[in-house]
Amino acid sequence: MPKGLGWMAVVGPGVIVLGASIGSGEFLLGPATFVKYGLSLLWVTGVAIFFQTIFNIEVMRYVVATGEPVFTGFMRTRPSAKAWAWFYAILFFLQFGWPAWAATSAAAIFFLFAGRLADPEDATLLYWCGVATFLACVGLLLLGRRIGRTLELLNWVMVVTILSGFLLLAFIFVPAGTWFAAVAGFTGFDTGSNRFMLLPAGADFFLLGALVAYSGCGGVMNITLGNWARDKGYGMGQHAGYIPAAIGGERVNLAHHGFVFTPDAKSMVRWRGWWRIVRADQWGVFFVGAILGMALPALLYVTFLPHGTDIRGLGISAALAEGVGRRAGPMLAGTIALLDA
Repeated sequence: MPKGLGWMAVVGPGVIVLGASIGSGEFLLGPATFVKYGLSLLWVTGVAIFFQTIFNIEVMRYVVATGEPVFTGFMRTRPSAKAWAWFYAILFFLQFGWPAWAATSAAAIFFLFAGRLADPEDATLLYWCGVATFLACVGLLLLGRRIGRTLELLNWVMVVTILSGFLLLAFIFVPAGTWFAAVAGFTGFDTGSNRFMLLPAGADFFLLGALVAYSGCGGVMNITLGNWARDKGYGMGQHAGYIPAAIGGERVNLAHHGFVFTPDAKSMVRWRGWWRIVRADQWGVFFVGAILGMALPALLYVTFLPHGTDIRGLGISAALAEGVGRRAGPMLAGTIALLDA
């Protein structure tokens, strides 16, 4: 078993999914909800991330045992592989087929260089900023040895940079009372009214439903953990191969089906070792990172933006930078825009 910093090398699938979640719920839907209704709704994110972590662990259990992604197992069930392929393709398109992340990133990049929120007449420029951001991400994934490893390294850099940056800013600017309100919010307690407020009066249930779905990662993205665990070589995945990068990767024969191991004493010792790695990846990386990723931006948003403000739209990430700029100066506003981008 790994020791000390050696754990950083064996975990990885959790940080890929965590990196995908940061930028959706954490910087978009979470702030829109907490600024409008208060931090008492943090309990929603805590419950959602807890159950997502359990689901993720079960997805990875299947990979460790068989070496194949859970999607492959789903395809063997009724009614047919073709029906499930269309079903999941549609779900993926509905969740990720829209350029929302690139658009909000473009709004933050625009603020970083222009020093102001984008106006309707800036729509064309925002469009091309979003296209450039998307193409840059695609270009990065073409390089390296294996796609999973490239994603893992990039997401480690992104997650550590963003969370440490927001943690530092929160320690500097967020008052103690707001920190306490956030901690209490994970139980549904509202420190402003001194009572539990699980569902604020007049709450927008579409917004709350989206918050549940995007807290952590949510949706079909969690199922892809099986693919990253296989490419990482977890358990029987080391016999299945991996998806290499287009540039710099070697040709690899990727098995179309999994493998079953004999549950003898030696195999079960290895199984328990892999099981500890899976739990470290999910509880130590994904769960903790997802909780911090939702709470830290929430602390800053409710500190710098007036309670009740409706900030839904493509300018959510830039709205925080503008609010910070009014109180702390343009340099710090640019830092916020860079982290959100």
